[in-house]
Amino acid sequence: MNPGKGIALTLVACTMSLLPLVMATETNLPGQLLSGKTPKKSPAYNEIEKMKFNDKKAADEFIKAYNIRNSVLVSIEVLNHLYGEKQSEIKLIEKRLGNNFGMDTNKTYYYDENARVIYEMVERPNANKSGKKLEKEMFHIFKTDKDLKLFVELASAKKTAGELSNAIILLAREKGIELKKANDDLDAQYGIKTNAMYRFDPDRQILYQVNKK
Repeated sequence: MNPGKGIALTLVACTMSLLPLVMATETNLPGQLLSGKTPKKSPAYNEIEKMKFNDKKAADEFIKAYNIRNSVLVSIEVLNHLYGEKQSEIKLIEKRLGNNFGMDTNKTYYYDENARVIYEMVERPNANKSGKKLEKEMFHIFKTDKDLKLFVELASAKKTAGELSNAIILLAREKGIELKKANDDLDAQYGIKTNAMYRFDPDRQILYQVNKK
């Protein structure tokens, strides 16, 4: 750390959620393409022929468009998993900061490394102007190098995890735009809806819509 500088610490974890995700499984994926040449007979479902492709080339183009959409979904699922891991990591760090130094996730702190002091940033009435102002209030003095080292390690780890979480959110937003375009393309070209299920028979080159009875 550079001498003479402090660190502003906000212990509130990033609360922004990723885009709503749908796990790519054969039981709950809207607009899913079920595999299998011969459908399993089930009293709960029936199939309606939606589209018959004239040749293999046309069928391959459909499969390609669907796979593009599916790959974006998989990417979003991976990002969702990574985001969850980082949020869990932040919660563990915050718990350790609370247990070791009494820090509250709903409060903001400032660390002065020259004075080896953590200050709590407290709102005070502003005497000269309307509104309130933030003032530093003594919160914790580090008496041992061991405690100071632990605090710096935890604070730095939380900062890094928070930055990675924000980067994941930005990437997920971009993937969300890609997913919308892929869904719109499938709808425009083949009438694939995101609230329905489908099955493609590669031998007959027929796309079926699978409905619940």
